Amino acid sequence: MSYPNPPAHRAPGPRHTGRYVAGGLAVAVLAMGGVGAYVAQKTYFRPATFTMNDTFAGYERVELSQSPDLERYVATWAAAAAEDDKPTVSGMYRLSRGDTAFLVHLAARPGFVGSPAERVNEGFDGWRATMTFTESIESRDGKRSPFLLCATGKEGKAIVVPAVFCAYADNGGYLVGVFDKIDLSTAVVAFQEIRDSIEDVS
Repeated sequence: MSYPNPPAHRAPGPRHTGRYVAGGLAVAVLAMGGVGAYVAQKTYFRPATFTMNDTFAGYERVELSQSPDLERYVATWAAAAAEDDKPTVSGMYRLSRGDTAFLVHLAARPGFVGSPAERVNEGFDGWRATMTFTESIESRDGKRSPFLLCATGKEGKAIVVPAVFCAYADNGGYLVGVFDKIDLSTAVVAFQEIRDSIEDVS
């Protein structure tokens, strides 16, 4: 009596469940680690304080009517910012020191900034919609992940004296300044001096 051959036995294929679970856990851990680092950073860095008195370090507050263009440029930055990220303090100032005389319109907002370089470049994107920028200087020196960018810009094709646009951000807030009748390198030094005079990060 003959019997049919039993069906061939197939070895079970490889199981990847453990690998997928491990991979998913790794991604989750990384994501949680990133969120945790952000929260820790936000908790560690206190918001800066920006104080714009009527006078400071040789600067004297003037009426905004002294330069409608500078006022408009800073308003462009503010308009492009999210509702909860608009400047909270601002003012226009004149400096007369020896042979140096210029106007600067300042605006600032205290508060945690997770990516200072990204915040500064987002602000410049608002300006780039109507401005043409040529030379620029940037700096990342200092603590609290600082980023500073200043650039010479001109609106349209009009023959006008270029303004210098500066923005600075660190983990405690940001500061914007637009200068009139000043060269780029002088504006960078002046902007850093202004920042050190009005920003308190203690």
